[in-house]
Amino acid sequence: MTDHRRPTCSLGLTLATLALLPLMAVAQSQVASEKQLREVQQRIADMTAQMSERVRERDTLTAALSDSEKKLAAAQQRRRELRGEQDAAAERLVLADERARLQSASLDTEREELARQLRAAYASGRQERIKLALNQQSPATLGRMMTYYGYLGDARLANINSLRRGLQKLADLRAQAQAERDTLATLASEADTLIATLARGREERSRLVANIDKKLQQEAAMLTELESQEQDLSRLLAELSSILSDYPINAEEPISQLRGQLTWPVAGRLVTSFGDSRGVGNVRSKGVVLAANTGDEVRAIYHGRIAYADWLPGLGLLTIIDHGDGLLSLYGYNETLLKSVGDWISPGEVIATVGNSGGQARPALYFELRRGREAVNPRPWFRNRPGPDRR
Repeated sequence: MTDHRRPTCSLGLTLATLALLPLMAVAQSQVASEKQLREVQQRIADMTAQMSERVRERDTLTAALSDSEKKLAAAQQRRRELRGEQDAAAERLVLADERARLQSASLDTEREELARQLRAAYASGRQERIKLALNQQSPATLGRMMTYYGYLGDARLANINSLRRGLQKLADLRAQAQAERDTLATLASEADTLIATLARGREERSRLVANIDKKLQQEAAMLTELESQEQDLSRLLAELSSILSDYPINAEEPISQLRGQLTWPVAGRLVTSFGDSRGVGNVRSKGVVLAANTGDEVRAIYHGRIAYADWLPGLGLLTIIDHGDGLLSLYGYNETLLKSVGDWISPGEVIATVGNSGGQARPALYFELRRGREAVNPRPWFRNRPGPDRR
């Protein structure tokens, strides 16, 4: 007898396999993309390490400043996280105390009810069931009353057990509240230690900045340093461009189409414009400086991927975002960096906090746009002039 089912089964398997092919292709593409991203991240990490080593070899004071400001950034970031943990623990403590209060009130009600039942039982005598049996003449009435007394006894036992469970729950809630108090005490102790660490770190940084300023008092020395900083940035951008060209950004809408519509990364006061003199020779600013408060949030101007997040001479803690379309945005002088290389960024997402790293005297944000290695005047890209109330 011929079996006609196999071709149908084989056809079904073939169709199922064909249906899975697009999903398999997507999965393979994702794996390849993730592998490529890891390779890009490693190349950027290697490049960052090489630049740090070059800085260390060229100038021990600048290298020491880099180490000091990175430690300060880590301590400040931990302090930021600590505040969140303390707020969460305080909320849990309030909730635990409130639950314990409600449980205690519920127990008081149960105690009063049980006490009322016990007083009633005591008033009727210790041998209430025997007295009832002797005083009743009708067996039917006696049966009903004995059943009622059984119910009362069960209710008393249930109340006693409920009271025991309630007392245990109250003890657990009080233990939970105490645990939160202990957590808060531990976090407060860690915060005190961090504050002391930050104070020492700021003193060390101030000493290093003073030494660097003393070294650069002569105009020739300052000009040489500015040129070195520009060479460092140009080398960084050149190497980044080479690396990122193998891993392009494909945004839904190219950033070039939003020229004149972007929002400034921080609501700061403009203190240095694009092209302003830097006070030495013919050196001009290739970005803008926006004065702001320490700790103010720095936001990304558009979609993109973090291409660089580390310390660089002259710019301190620096984040660079690749927006695709050949455009990079740079955010320098930061107190902390909140994103890592490879992270995808949305418009307006917080990426850093304002600081004065890189040896700056006052907190501010250095912002720059680059198309490849060429600096671009950022002003035409934004809706308004920068200011405290304009973002």
